[in-house]
Amino acid sequence: MLAIKTGLTYPAKNLKYDVNGELKAVTLFVSKKESYIFTPEGELESHWIDNKCYDLNGNLIIERY
Repeated sequence: MLAIKTGLTYPAKNLKYDVNGELKAVTLFVSKKESYIFTPEGELESHWIDNKCYDLNGNLIIERY
């Protein structure tokens, strides 16, 4: 997977591509502690706040330690 970050300041965008060059995800970093992950179609997939990731209904789906 290849990731391309569009900037070093916020907001910044990270585009993730598979080995065939197909866009797989877009991450919008709005701050050091918050980001949103979108599908290639532009639909919101998840929302990170600090080390916790939430689904569209606000349910905790993963936590980094």
